[in-house]
Amino acid sequence: DMALVGYGDTAAQPGMGQELSSIRFDPAEMGRVAMHRAVAASAGGERIEDLVLTPTELVVRFSSKNVRPGPAQSRVP
Repeated sequence: DMALVGYGDTAAQPGMGQELSSIRFDPAEMGRVAMHRAVAASAGGERIEDLVLTPTELVVRFSSKNVRPGPAQSRVP
């Protein structure tokens, strides 16, 4: 089995004919985080972390609905 997942919550790709599962995120939040980091870096005051996590959500659609987890996937929490 194989699943296809996009990024940015694009429900359907042209020519695909089916809905694409995707990762939903808030682009405004990503922009706020990027701007905050850029301003902090230019000011030299605040220490900038190497990794910033923003909320995401897996939106399951037709492209991955019927895929069963294999041995490696079933161990992931």
